[in-house]
Amino acid sequence: MAVLLHDVAQGGRVDFPNVHVSYGMPGWSEATFAPPDPAFHPFGYDVRMQALRPVIVAAVAVAAAFAQPTVLGTGYAPPFPIKVAPGQLVTIFAAGVGAAVLSRVAAPSLPLPYSLAGISVTIDELSSPPLLKEPVPILAVGRIAGSTAVSVQIPFGLRTSSFISPLVPPPATLTIYESGAEAVTVAIAPTPDQMHIATTCDVNLTTPEPGAPCRPVIAHADGSLVTPDMPAHAGELLIVYAFGLGATSPGMAAGEAATSAQPAAVTPSLSSEAAIGTLPSERRSFAPAFAGLVVGFSGLYQINFFAPAPPMPFAPGDCATFNSPNGNVALTVRSGSSDTASLCVIP
Repeated sequence: MAVLLHDVAQGGRVDFPNVHVSYGMPGWSEATFAPPDPAFHPFGYDVRMQALRPVIVAAVAVAAAFAQPTVLGTGYAPPFPIKVAPGQLVTIFAAGVGAAVLSRVAAPSLPLPYSLAGISVTIDELSSPPLLKEPVPILAVGRIAGSTAVSVQIPFGLRTSSFISPLVPPPATLTIYESGAEAVTVAIAPTPDQMHIATTCDVNLTTPEPGAPCRPVIAHADGSLVTPDMPAHAGELLIVYAFGLGATSPGMAAGEAATSAQPAAVTPSLSSEAAIGTLPSERRSFAPAFAGLVVGFSGLYQINFFAPAPPMPFAPGDCATFNSPNGNVALTVRSGSSDTASLCVIP
C-alpha cells in the first residue's frame, strides 16, 4: 500500500473544494471588511459540493507500484513529515485502499461527514492536551489511476507548537481507515499556515478551454475577476481568495460552513512590486483591510485589500506580457508561508 499527499497550499493541483455556491455575484456592504453574500460566488456557477477531484495521474501511478505501505511525498516533493495547517484542505492519494470505490463520492452537504464510502481519517497529536483519534471531515472519495483519492479538511484545533518550543511542531500522524480498519499512517508536521492563492486552474468550476491561462482568483467588488481585459484601478477595493491561512478567531469546527467572517488568528501582510523585471520597482508593504473566512464555505479565505499603484511609467501592454500574462503588479500574501500572484492595475 502506498500513499501520496497533495497539499492545496503547495501548487494547487486539485479542484476548488467548496460547498455552497449559487448563480450570481457577491454583494458588499459599505464596510471594507464585510464578506460577500454567502449565496454568491465570483464565478457565478453553481458548484454546490463540487469536492476536490485529484489530477496527479503520474504521481499516483508511481505510488501504486509499491507493495508495502510507503509514503511518497506531498505533491512531488519529499521528505517528510508533511506540513499541514489548521483548516487546510488536503487530498490524500492511497494505493491499496478503497478498492470498492467505483466512482467519486462527494459529501452531499455541510457539515462534512467523518466517514464516506467506507473511508475515514483521524489525526493523533502529542500535544497538551493530546489529540487522540481526532476525526477528520471528508469532502470526497474517488478512484484515479488505480488509487483512491481522499479529500479532507484538517481540524482547526490542530496545535502547531510543542512544549519544546513554539517553533517546533508536536509529533503528529494522520491515519486512513477502511471499513473501520487502520490502513495506513502518515507523519505530519502541524504548521500555522500553508498559504495558497486560489487560481482558475485549481478552482476549475467549469471545463477549461485548451490553452486557457491560469488566473489568480482576485475579484472586483462586483465579483468579476481582475484580468488584463478588466483591470483594477489603483486604490480600488479588491478581494483575493486563498487557502491555508490557518486558525481563525474565535474558531470553528472543520467541515462546517463558516457562519460569520471570522478573521484569521494571524493577519497576513501584503506587499507589491513590479511583476515585470525590466520595470523599475520598489517593494511596498501594506496591511489588508480584512483577512478571514468566507461565509458559507468550508476552508476558503478572503483577503480584502486596496489595489496598490502600478509601476511607472505605465503602459497598457505591461498587463499581458509573455513573462507576466496576468498583470503588471506582483502581489505577495505572507505570514509564516507565502504565495504570490500577478494582477493588472492601471492608474
